[in-house]
Amino acid sequence: MSVKILIVDDEPFNVDLLEQELEDQGYETCMALNGADALVALDREKPDIVLLDWMMPGMNGIAVLKKMRGEARWQAVPVIMVTARSTTEDLVQGLDAGADDYVTKPIDNAELFARIRAMLRIASLERENSVLSEENTSLREQLGRGAPYEGVVGKSPRMQQVYALVGKVIESDTTVLIQGETGTGKEVLARTIHSGGSRAEKSFVTVNCG
Repeated sequence: MSVKILIVDDEPFNVDLLEQELEDQGYETCMALNGADALVALDREKPDIVLLDWMMPGMNGIAVLKKMRGEARWQAVPVIMVTARSTTEDLVQGLDAGADDYVTKPIDNAELFARIRAMLRIASLERENSVLSEENTSLREQLGRGAPYEGVVGKSPRMQQVYALVGKVIESDTTVLIQGETGTGKEVLARTIHSGGSRAEKSFVTVNCG
């Protein structure tokens, strides 16, 4: 899959040179020569990563970065700040504004390419985690659908029978014996019956008979 990199720098010569070097590495590039154009390019080009120069007239790199992190559609786009400013105070300011990484001028190409690869790996892992989280949420919703009691999951015909029995005994004073293999949720059902009935205000006591 092609990776598109947006280069934001007010010096055209620097941009042209960096575009050529990145394209030699197999990346697709696009450019913006000021902060306002960078915001337009973000919407138009949908880059996978941004190389953002700090010192630009008008809207500087920090202002662009804050704007990006304030917009949901741009929050996940990795940003590497590219600047001659290298003090600890500058580094902290850039990171606090939302930069993911930092490269100082003059640029060492090997270092820049390594940082780009690292940012792309992290972005890929974050996307995978997001997909897995959505799948887990969907699975929990599927398991919980049809379960009338909080904390109890399952919608099979056997579980529907269990729910029906729980509904019958939950308000009664009948002694209930719950049997089943270890890990099948016997205590969960016992707590459900306790908390849903007239005994809810009284203590629930667990005794390990072993």
